[in-house]
Amino acid sequence: MKSVTLKSMFASALFVAGFTLPLSASNASTFNLDVIVNSNADITNTFVYTSGPAFTTSGPRSITGGSTTDIFISFPFPDPSSAYHVMLLGVVASGSHTGGLALFTNTSFTGAGQSFSTVFPGADEAALVSDLMSNHGSSQNLINFVFNSGVILSDGFVPGDLLTITAFSNGEVIGSSTSSAIATPLPGAFPLFATSLGALGLLVWRRKRKAAA
Repeated sequence: MKSVTLKSMFASALFVAGFTLPLSASNASTFNLDVIVNSNADITNTFVYTSGPAFTTSGPRSITGGSTTDIFISFPFPDPSSAYHVMLLGVVASGSHTGGLALFTNTSFTGAGQSFSTVFPGADEAALVSDLMSNHGSSQNLINFVFNSGVILSDGFVPGDLLTITAFSNGEVIGSSTSSAIATPLPGAFPLFATSLGALGLLVWRRKRKAAA
C-alpha cells in the first residue's frame, strides 16, 4: 500500500511539474546582450545603441587594444532577439586614427577604405566625436545619426552576428567582435514555481491525512 501511495505522489508531482514548466518557459522571454571585442587600438567613450522592441542607449565603455573586452548589457531586452539591430560608436584613442570615430557594424559594411564624409554624407564626424567624448551618448546629433538616418538598420548587427570595427576618418578596419543574446528568466516565472511547490506540499499533506485516517 505504501509503494502505491509513493507512486501516486510521484505521478502527481510529475503532473504539476509538467503543467508548470511550460508556463515558466513562456515567461523566460528576455535576454541580455553580450559583445566580445577584439580591437587593435584603444577605443574610449563607447556607447551601445539598440533599435527594436526596446530602444536603448548604454555607456560609456572603454576598450583596450590588443586584448579581449567583454561588453555585457544587463538590460532585460524583450524577445525575440532577432527583432533588434545594434550598433556601437566610440572614439579611437590610440594609433594612427586617434580622435576618429569607431563604428561597430555588421560584416557587410562597406566603409573600409573610404572617408567618413563619403560613407555618411551630411553627418558631422567631429560633432559626433565631441558628443561621445563629453559622454552625451543621447545627444540629438547621435540620435539623428544612429536612429533617424536609419544607419542602425542598414549597418547595425543583430544579436548573434559577427561584427566589424571600422575607424575613421579614413575607414580602416581595426578589429572584430562577436555578439550573443543570453536568455534571462522573467521574475514572473518564480511565482509559478512557488505555486507548484505549494501544490506538491498540499498533495503530500492530503496523502498523510488519508493514511492516518
